[in-house]
Amino acid sequence: MKLSEDMGLMFLEETTSPDDNVAKNLDVHDKNGIFYVEFESPIHSFDVMNRNSRMYRAKNIMECLDTERIHTYLKNGGWYGEQNHPTPKYKNQPLSPERIQDIDMDNTSHRMLNPHLSGNLLVSKIQSDAGTKAGMNLARKMVQGFNPAFSCRAIASLILESGKPVVHARKIITYDWVLYQSHREAEMNPSSPVAYVSKNPAYMTEMVESTSDADSCIMIPLTEILESVGKTDPNPQVIMESFDLSLNDIRGITPDRKHLIIKDENNTIYCNINPESRNKINEFLRSF
Repeated sequence: MKLSEDMGLMFLEETTSPDDNVAKNLDVHDKNGIFYVEFESPIHSFDVMNRNSRMYRAKNIMECLDTERIHTYLKNGGWYGEQNHPTPKYKNQPLSPERIQDIDMDNTSHRMLNPHLSGNLLVSKIQSDAGTKAGMNLARKMVQGFNPAFSCRAIASLILESGKPVVHARKIITYDWVLYQSHREAEMNPSSPVAYVSKNPAYMTEMVESTSDADSCIMIPLTEILESVGKTDPNPQVIMESFDLSLNDIRGITPDRKHLIIKDENNTIYCNINPESRNKINEFLRSF
């Protein structure tokens, strides 16, 4: 059974600065009531396995940075990042795609001024944000000798190169300042994944708690069939091994039945499945 080159699309939040990161050339500015720091720091390391057993390629990331959006950020004063990744206001409240991809200017802690490639590192001069609580927090910690870590927020896919999982970024949103491995928004974790299928079997949505068309829908337990696919399809097997996930992290399938939805605290992955797995799922659904 041949493994697909592209194993699935994901929203990825993970620390990408080196584990032994050391900020250099720290300058402290405190004048006329404005306090901030400037320093140089790696924000992404390439061609090495990170703590999550994944690898990034410099060429791919540099191509993602060569966009009108990021050029405009840098031209207008800097590319901002947040303190920690976005979090929902309430437990079990999912984040919207807009919040994931938008930078909250009330929570910015820093701005990157000149990200550039240096050896196998993406390095940038960084300036703390003097106008936010998060920026003041970073600046004060830096004065006390703190070395920050940076975490990439991106839309990406995972591919296999010579047996090694490699992240292929589609869009780099920003690099956030984190104190620890990045979180993921609190999501409801049903004990049994379900799909709501209308009486017209051509219509399906995944992982829905309620629907305006509820009267015309039936609830089908998918745990058994999804676990079966997870055990036999090499795509989810490699994804789960790379991200240290289990069959319990398979949360559903997409409406076109071409991708498994796999989630953990840090990532949401849309994992490709092979034709045999799709046929197995379709046969299972036709039995209802």
